[in-house]
Amino acid sequence: MYIKSATFNSVFPKILNLRKRAIEIEDQLSPHFSSINVLPIPDEAPEVIPRLTTTSHNGHSILEISMTNAQITTEYDTAFMHDPSKCLDYIYKRVFQVTQVLESYMVDKSFFSGLKLQVYFDEFDGKAIELIKEKFLNYKSNKDPHDIEYKITYALNNTHYANFTFSNARVYEGVIPTGISTPIMSELEETSHMLSLSLDVNNRYAFNHIKEYRSDSRQVEEIFSITRDIIENKVQKIIMEGVIEL
Repeated sequence: MYIKSATFNSVFPKILNLRKRAIEIEDQLSPHFSSINVLPIPDEAPEVIPRLTTTSHNGHSILEISMTNAQITTEYDTAFMHDPSKCLDYIYKRVFQVTQVLESYMVDKSFFSGLKLQVYFDEFDGKAIELIKEKFLNYKSNKDPHDIEYKITYALNNTHYANFTFSNARVYEGVIPTGISTPIMSELEETSHMLSLSLDVNNRYAFNHIKEYRSDSRQVEEIFSITRDIIENKVQKIIMEGVIEL
């Protein structure tokens, strides 16, 4: 099992004069992020379009900040991807810093936040479709599926959604000719066929159901706590037995 990527997203009330605060934000984020790029976006452009972008010092993470949203995406390398705890610790430090900095510019706290992990199980190479059929689905067909996907969403503690999406994932290798934007699949070699899990934990349930609910750093910690418990303690049983206990 390894974690390929993690994405944290936060939605908040509109931050006014965001680009004018770029230098201040850059200085406060400097322990983990490089210089901020101020994008030449017209003032009348939709608020969700990023105005500021930056990367982590070693280039593994990208931070995009719009007037109403912040997103951190991390791509893990081999030094991290096989250690779930290390992966979560890495992005948590950057998320916590960004959350603290941006909260100081908000008229209110964030509306809701979420963390999404893309996880691959290479120990089930070549067995992904059969495993999903056997553990999660009960159907009959005279044809074997080429691809398969199973999604289920839980509401936890009346505050969080936990979204599980299991699917098969094929990995191809080969050379794409210069000038070709769409790969010619017949010229690529399938090198692995793994089980994939997209795990998305967020507190939008509370935002949707609790009047005047807001999300701050404490709720961010709860999102990471739920995610960590699933990945470190429960996901193997879910896959091996098809039993989801949260």
